[in-house]
Amino acid sequence: MRKWILVACMLGTLATLVYGELRGTLFTLDNKVPEKGQTEVGVLGWYREVPDEKGGMANMGRDEYMAAPYLRYGLTESLNLGAVFPFRYIDPKAGDSKQGSGDVELTGELVAFQDILGYPFVIPHVSVFLPTGDEEK
Repeated sequence: MRKWILVACMLGTLATLVYGELRGTLFTLDNKVPEKGQTEVGVLGWYREVPDEKGGMANMGRDEYMAAPYLRYGLTESLNLGAVFPFRYIDPKAGDSKQGSGDVELTGELVAFQDILGYPFVIPHVSVFLPTGDEEK
């Protein structure tokens, strides 16, 4: 009986140590691509608050906002092309705010391999950044 109690306690401890959650990374792509001849339009966005203490410099705190409208087009069943048009607004705690467009990103994705059920999949992709943003901002 003591062995079973010890095994149950160990399994309970192990379960708390192996906690994980589903997380997508920046280096992977999903196999949900537009169908041939279809267009996908959307907007990505984020907000970041940078505290004053970051980097050891005083009065460097700021709020950053970014909105990036994007467009993807299904050229064929397995190849799609896209473009991202970012826009940033930076509101520093000290000084004037700045805003402007960023570098345009052109993308291409190829669904090279996909299982019958849709997973696993292999998607080689390429991104090219055009220097359209203002470097001073």
